[in-house]
Amino acid sequence: TTASSSHQVISSETLPIYLIDTSNINHTNVAVSTWGEISTNWNRTTQYSNLLSLATAVPSLPNQYNSDINNEKRRQIILIHCGPKVGSTTLREACAKNLQRTCPQIDFKTYLNGRERRARTPAGYFGGDRLVSLMNECVDTHYFCTKEITVMDLLPSANTTTTTTSEESDTVTITAAELSQNVEYIHLFPFRNYNDWVKSAIKQQHDRAGEKGCLAAKKLWDGGKC
Repeated sequence: TTASSSHQVISSETLPIYLIDTSNINHTNVAVSTWGEISTNWNRTTQYSNLLSLATAVPSLPNQYNSDINNEKRRQIILIHCGPKVGSTTLREACAKNLQRTCPQIDFKTYLNGRERRARTPAGYFGGDRLVSLMNECVDTHYFCTKEITVMDLLPSANTTTTTTSEESDTVTITAAELSQNVEYIHLFPFRNYNDWVKSAIKQQHDRAGEKGCLAAKKLWDGGKC
């Protein structure tokens, strides 16, 4: 999605979805479909190859981010969505290390709030104003890991400044206009087969807490909470 004052929002059904096929180590194939086509054919047994079969091969990803708006270079932000069924500890750790490397002006040992520390996530992982503030501060960072956010979470009304209080009572000042003009957001969704994820999640509960962990997962399942 591209954020600009003149950009027209398209419907979710026709939103282009690019699929990257890296099965060939000598060549990366790119294919494109629409969210309407993908979503109606995606169920718990779907494999990535099934989604690729619905898409049309294209030479490469679109190069729109090289375009200028008002003679200004667009900033490219890649949001790696780590929501249910796709998030992994390894991916979150990689995002945290990337933040430390590309945004050294922030001391992340003290910057992380209580929720982020308890969940062992990178800063801004839970979205909201905290993520927007982080993207404003870390101008040399192009990759951010998030849990569950929508595009509109990132596009508050332009030319406004909002002051909010986070969970840890830190005051955060956000200049909304900075992230609603001349920014291209690329949303990256790691694929994972649902049934494979379920097996892995159950195994993780056993690895962490043995039979107690399995019983806790069963209780959530019986209560309709998972």
